[in-house]
Amino acid sequence: MTKTISSDITHATILTAVNIILLAIMLPSANLAQFTYVSNTLIFLLFIAFLGYGLGKVGDGILILTEILSITFIMIYIGEYAYTWSFIRDQLIFSLLIFTAGISLGSSFFKNIRFDIRLRPSRKQVNYRSVIIGGIGVTGFTLLFIYLISVINQFMNTQAFILPITPYGLLFSIFNGLILIITLSNELASKLLFTLLGSLLICLSGLSTPLVIVMARWSRLETVSRKQQIILGSIVKKMKNSHWIKDRGKLNINIELGKENNHMVIVGASGAGKSYFCKKVISQLRRHNIPVLVIDVHGEYRSIEDAKVITPLSDYVNILDTMGKTPEVRAREVADLISVAFRLGNVQRLALTQLISELYERIANPTLNDLKELIEEYLSSDKELGTFDKEVLKSILPYIKSLGPSSELARWVLPEEIFSNKVTVVDLSVVSDMSLIRVYVETLLESIFYTAQVVRRGLFIVIEEVHRFSSKGRKSIVPRLFMEGRKFGIAVIAVSQDPLSVEPAIFTNTKFIVNYVIPEAASSSYMARILSGNDLMKYKKLREALTALKQFEALVWIRGDGFVYMVKT
Repeated sequence: MTKTISSDITHATILTAVNIILLAIMLPSANLAQFTYVSNTLIFLLFIAFLGYGLGKVGDGILILTEILSITFIMIYIGEYAYTWSFIRDQLIFSLLIFTAGISLGSSFFKNIRFDIRLRPSRKQVNYRSVIIGGIGVTGFTLLFIYLISVINQFMNTQAFILPITPYGLLFSIFNGLILIITLSNELASKLLFTLLGSLLICLSGLSTPLVIVMARWSRLETVSRKQQIILGSIVKKMKNSHWIKDRGKLNINIELGKENNHMVIVGASGAGKSYFCKKVISQLRRHNIPVLVIDVHGEYRSIEDAKVITPLSDYVNILDTMGKTPEVRAREVADLISVAFRLGNVQRLALTQLISELYERIANPTLNDLKELIEEYLSSDKELGTFDKEVLKSILPYIKSLGPSSELARWVLPEEIFSNKVTVVDLSVVSDMSLIRVYVETLLESIFYTAQVVRRGLFIVIEEVHRFSSKGRKSIVPRLFMEGRKFGIAVIAVSQDPLSVEPAIFTNTKFIVNYVIPEAASSSYMARILSGNDLMKYKKLREALTALKQFEALVWIRGDGFVYMVKT
């Protein structure tokens, strides 16, 4: 399912509330009868077990680590008021064991745990004036809150615990405060609501650490905005108008995700050097800490350093995720996608649309297993799906089964993970059925595009053999990524050895074209026409050059540059 930052905040807020409850359960029990103490401890451990199971389901490793810190804080804090330290130590170890067992069950034995650490701001991102102003503001309000609580305690003759006044409470409060001041300095300095919220979280000390970490991570979820340079190769010569000019040096391009068009199309014959060039570009993107997703048709990219490899056989995408759309719209889209991929008839497509619409009415977040069960329910009962014959449903069922996971323990791909990994390689070489591949890739890219609109992070997507997924006349998400991806921080590198089959909108919306040798006359003429504009002499010379390029040589066209470069990549 698509995961948004709002769900992160919700989970962390729930954790903070539960931590307050856990402290309230344990703190009074020192002065109560033995029976009450035992019952409170059992309730505490039951909360811990369910908490671990829930976090295992969520699968966020950072939330799990911060909750371990909070549990540790709770046990140490109550140790300052009651019990012996040896008892607290044993209780903490036992609590963490139960917590870990719950996580294990919830995450299929830690299979679905993932980590996303984005707390380290670069020197350019820190505004020291905001840090000072925000720090003074949040410290002042924190001291004010502490004073007000102490006054209320005296006036009402109550015992509201002030967490930061104990040594360990003060340590956690300082920890929380430093993270908030550094990562949310601009908000703390300019928005009173953020200052008040930050002060409250500091007063809660170790109880609010999960929420503090999530807010800090949220503050780092910014699209890459500073310019980075990528070297395309060494210039051999360049063409101005219709004349070649000798030139030397490196051909560098600036990329600025979220602001500029950074799309690239790479075309050329098999063995010309396209994949080698892509790997060089990916290596440079890695050094700039820009995440990359590779749609790898032939399994050529598995060996890339730091690459996380996923396959359609072991890592599933949920085609029935609504991705922010209405159920009616998404039902039509899914039915169309499956019908086109498997070449189903119009009657099958309409039946599938009705089935999916009914499924959305029944279940909030359905999967293909739910769709399979719905079809089987119709086939095994007297119920009818409108005017559709049961034979129509029987004909649809095998395709739905082929798309779904083969096990309940199947791992689901979360788009957030792809934005967090350095390089994610989707190895499609393990699947021979092109229909399954098209559905998988289309669904994955659709979910990536939707998630990019929510989290606003930068991502490069390399699509090998792009003509297989976005050819002329075939509806696909790929042209939309070229047309709309820029504003959400997405850049696409589309690779093909058959430019005539590539959707024209891809060429229309790209900024860079890297053209390797094309011996075939129709394809070289087509590309020469794109590179030359309306200049006939330029067209003839470029067409001649495209058929004579050596291995690893390419013509590079940059929109608005005025030159065509011959480059050794």
